[in-house]
Amino acid sequence: MLLQRLGSGGLSLLLAACGSATTDTEVLPQPPMSFALLAPADGACVAIGTEVTARIPIQFAANNVLLRTVGACGSNGNCGSLKLRAGAVDNNQGASLVVDLLLGKLANPYHDGAPHPGTGKPNVLPIEASLLAENGASLLDVNGTPLTLTFGLIIKPSCP
Repeated sequence: MLLQRLGSGGLSLLLAACGSATTDTEVLPQPPMSFALLAPADGACVAIGTEVTARIPIQFAANNVLLRTVGACGSNGNCGSLKLRAGAVDNNQGASLVVDLLLGKLANPYHDGAPHPGTGKPNVLPIEASLLAENGASLLDVNGTPLTLTFGLIIKPSCP
């Protein structure tokens, strides 16, 4: 019915308009992937009392990264999960901006922050957080460097 109303001239105009539409889409550059520690702050004291199997929620902020469980990223190259290592041992992995540090996985969760007699460095629990792709490889920043953060926590029965 539309063709009858347009006539042959209108049909040519309609086809020309459709044929001139471009199928190319402009691809805008993506901002670089990044993430940052929000809480607790590097060097903060976290009180756990006598609960040596406590969980400490570690909160992050992320830019241009989609956090998903393994198998849910598909072909998205800016997708993965957050992995925590504590004291150079794998600790926990999650697909949200809060990942629990599992103190029950540590031989000794307490780190009092006191200077080491030999090195003078404070006794803190060293923690590494990494953004990982589905295949377990590190996601990389614009310079090809793995997206990894390191920080330390003082963990005591009570904090001042």
